[in-house]
Amino acid sequence: MSPDVRSKAITEAIDNDDSDILSACFVGPVFLTGLGNAERAAMKDRWRRKKFPAEVDRQQRLKAALTDLDRMQAGLLTFVDKMTDAVEIKRAEDAERAALTAKVA
Repeated sequence: MSPDVRSKAITEAIDNDDSDILSACFVGPVFLTGLGNAERAAMKDRWRRKKFPAEVDRQQRLKAALTDLDRMQAGLLTFVDKMTDAVEIKRAEDAERAALTAKVA
C-alpha cells in the first residue's frame, strides 16, 4: 500500500471509528503497518482528538497550568533569594543553634 493510500485509509478509519483498522495501525508492529514512529504518533493524536476532544482539551489545559506553575515557582524562588541575605540567615541560624545548645549544657 502506498503511503498516500494508507494515509487515506487510516483517515477514513478515524472518521468512521473503525476499531479493527485502528487497532492494527496503532498496536501492530511497525514493520507490518508501514508507518514510521512519527506518522503513527501523528495518527494516534488525530484519533485521540476526534474520539476524546474534551479529555485532550483538559490534558492540554493541565499541561499549560503545570508550565505556569513551574514558571511561578522559579519567579518566587528568585524573589525570595533577592529579598534575603544567605550570609545573615546562616549567622542567625548559627546563633540560634548556639543558644539552644547553651541552654542544654
